[in-house]
Amino acid sequence: MRRPKSIHIPIQWLSDGLYTLYLFTKADYHTLFFPILIFACVAGPVRSPYHFFAAVAWTWLHLLQCNISNQYRSITEDAGNKPWRPLPAGRITPDQASKLHAVVTLLCLLASAPSGWEMVLVSITLTVTTILYDNLRMSAHWAKRVVCVVTGYGIFEYGATKVIAGSVPLDNIAWAAIASSLIVIATTAHVGDFPDVEGDKQDGRWTIPIAFPKSSRVITPVLIMFWSIAMAVQWELGLFNAVSLVLMGALVAYRNLALREWSSDKRTYVLHSIWLLTIHLLPMNARWNSLCY
Repeated sequence: MRRPKSIHIPIQWLSDGLYTLYLFTKADYHTLFFPILIFACVAGPVRSPYHFFAAVAWTWLHLLQCNISNQYRSITEDAGNKPWRPLPAGRITPDQASKLHAVVTLLCLLASAPSGWEMVLVSITLTVTTILYDNLRMSAHWAKRVVCVVTGYGIFEYGATKVIAGSVPLDNIAWAAIASSLIVIATTAHVGDFPDVEGDKQDGRWTIPIAFPKSSRVITPVLIMFWSIAMAVQWELGLFNAVSLVLMGALVAYRNLALREWSSDKRTYVLHSIWLLTIHLLPMNARWNSLCY
């Protein structure tokens, strides 16, 4: 039976709108959304189902806010690297994206308010960081980009962990988890810039792979191996888990060093995200002694 036109049109509009929102965040589910939530579950830990779903909503809204801002300012880059995104695909206009960003920014503040003024300030700080990254083009230079990326990740990790833990203060395990995660992100997150070199050049960005095309291919694998070993030691992993982490890091390091085609760099970035996700899980051993074998 055909739906009445008056019902079909709103449903189609809602479906298209939700899919557009999904496309804004599509590229970051495996790099940020799920790693942050898993990290928060371990570092928090989860106080209740309500706090878990509150953290899901808080993280997704703030991710959407950052992505709309970023993609609104990088349509040219995305046309080359990710043409399926809403703006280069023509699903939404720049003016509509600007208005949507304002609405989502307000929703982020409202989502933070139940956790107190401290979390509202956290949300505001992320907004400021996003402005610096996108509007003031700090993303265009690798050193400024690192500062913004670390600050942004730190806000996501701290914010999601605070929401998921409720009124329980963060303990030493949580703070150590945040610190160790951020130093790994600061020194290896640029793995995601290798497959985007061509688009970044067109957009006038000076990322690490562009600024240091040869040395970055050598230093990055060394850093990945170093952090694989260092994280295994810091979190006192058992032999099996320590070897598994180091082997995973070795695979990412080898691919980054030896396999330099665009398709290979894309695959390496996915594997790097899995490796980084694994590092986010390591505080489990300090929390529950669950990785001691």
